[in-house]
Amino acid sequence: MDIEDNNSPVEHEHSVECNTHISDQDYDISPALAEETDSSHRAYKEVVKKLLPDVLFPTHIEYRDALEEYLSVYASHFIESIGRNSWVSLFGDKIFAEIKNKGRSKRNDIAAHICNAMFTTFGKDRLERIDNNTFPVKITEWKNSKKTKKAYEELFTNHELLSKIGYSVFRSHKEEELSTMHCAYILPICDILLNLKSSNDRSVTRHVYAFLRAFEKNSPATPQIMEEITEAEEKKAEKATK
Repeated sequence: MDIEDNNSPVEHEHSVECNTHISDQDYDISPALAEETDSSHRAYKEVVKKLLPDVLFPTHIEYRDALEEYLSVYASHFIESIGRNSWVSLFGDKIFAEIKNKGRSKRNDIAAHICNAMFTTFGKDRLERIDNNTFPVKITEWKNSKKTKKAYEELFTNHELLSKIGYSVFRSHKEEELSTMHCAYILPICDILLNLKSSNDRSVTRHVYAFLRAFEKNSPATPQIMEEITEAEEKKAEKATK
């Protein structure tokens, strides 16, 4: 799966705490930020690791704030040396695209974990495991089976089932209730795998935010939410071809 980032203008403040303190002299990352180097990739990876999965779709500002927090430990002089305006431009022109790609990769890993957790939670008696490399005809037959359809329906009616999948993926939240964002992300990922009418990976973000809006209104999460988005996208595609 390739789950795109959202384009939401909503911004939240997050900070990154680093446990290991290394002086600028020991590990100077600043010259590497303008280039693709092992040091820059290491920095971006650590920032993504700190943000995700708590923040599944970090905004431009969230990524930048997190990287600034990281730099305050490993290269505290860097932003001051080039100036705030130059730093903001550097991040927007070059760094953001690279760090966002790493965030997308991490999110895709989480999606894969969700799929595995789903099969494990249901068990082979309730849901037969299938490989993504299976022939399309076989996948269609599998999605059309009574067992798969029943499992799909249970995702929306059995909150305990959804929680088990979530806690096995988001282990850091084991002692607390799963966030609405995590629940809203699990459902579209499972939908892609189980639902014959599911749209492609690019619709996941729209589905996530549709579920979040439903949760905010204390409305139940239903398959119809995704079906409405899929139908709207199909109509839009039809108009574009005319």
